[in-house]
Amino acid sequence: MTDAEYAALRAKLLAGVEWWKARLNLWNWNLKLAWERDQFRVPDDFSPESARALAYTLSDWQYNECTITFNMAGLLGEDDAMLEYILVHEMMHMAVNEMRALRGPSDSPGEMAYRLQHEERVCTVLARGFINLRKEGASDPFPWVAGKEEVKHG
Repeated sequence: MTDAEYAALRAKLLAGVEWWKARLNLWNWNLKLAWERDQFRVPDDFSPESARALAYTLSDWQYNECTITFNMAGLLGEDDAMLEYILVHEMMHMAVNEMRALRGPSDSPGEMAYRLQHEERVCTVLARGFINLRKEGASDPFPWVAGKEEVKHG
């Protein structure tokens, strides 16, 4: 990855994070961004599938603090749609991370990995939903009211 490629990708991701942070009502979070150019590695307590991740999020929901770490080499070459999805997906972890507090004190690493799979699914569904709303330009909260456009599914 050249310095120019790195700078362009970083600028694009930063702009996307700022745009989505306000729209996802995460404006009051202390959000830090980390840009791993060469040595991207997920924390050991993440699931084994995380080794191929393009980003990961560490949140401290009690204090509204979060760090999103981007795998810059892995993200290089991804199209804008994928970059947006990754941004929004990681930001969804900010919103739902609090659910991890529901785990038991005796949860094994396997149980924790299983719970993280559920969190991943929730973040995926929410990210896709928010992106679809952005694409549709949804400004009217009641499009199904008589005389308005039909709601489209899928």
